[in-house]
Amino acid sequence: MSVAAYCGVDTWTANDAERALELAREILPDAIILDVRLLGTDGLTFARWIRSDERFNATTVIAVTGYANVGAACLEAGCDDFMLKPPNVADICALIEKGRTA
Repeated sequence: MSVAAYCGVDTWTANDAERALELAREILPDAIILDVRLLGTDGLTFARWIRSDERFNATTVIAVTGYANVGAACLEAGCDDFMLKPPNVADICALIEKGRTA
């Protein structure tokens, strides 16, 4: 089941970090779920871009990765949390909700 259907949220998808940043600036989302291994610019750099822009101070950033050893790097880059692949949709929804109530 998709995050949109399970969590009852609107979702947008980008194929690379540059397009994701354009979308984020247009939409100003409540949450961003990113893959650490984005095409072009990596997800950790993307997280730093988001955190350097004060418009995203309240945005929850969740990294998804297949690498268990990058959790600390995700947090250092500004992600609020991280999940190992394959992510559980219910867990993603819980993290989005946690960010909304923080």
